[in-house]
Amino acid sequence: MFSDNTETILQKAVKDPESIYATPYEVVKDVRINREEQLKILESWALDQSRLLESAAENMGEDVESAKAAKLLQDISKIKATV
Repeated sequence: MFSDNTETILQKAVKDPESIYATPYEVVKDVRINREEQLKILESWALDQSRLLESAAENMGEDVESAKAAKLLQDISKIKATV
């Protein structure tokens, strides 16, 4: 768990995971947070990526960001299955 000084980092990680972690795998490697917190961050990240994909689908185009979002969602699903 984050200390009091880094509690705001946890809040930021839940709100914007990519501002703290480069990949979802870094979330589960972070020894400062427990499994519940890891899942919360991963679920937030997955929701962000799902929204990105929905927006891209509405524009009828597939771009690099869509492919990245799809890959992140796959990774997050795999990680959540093991956490």
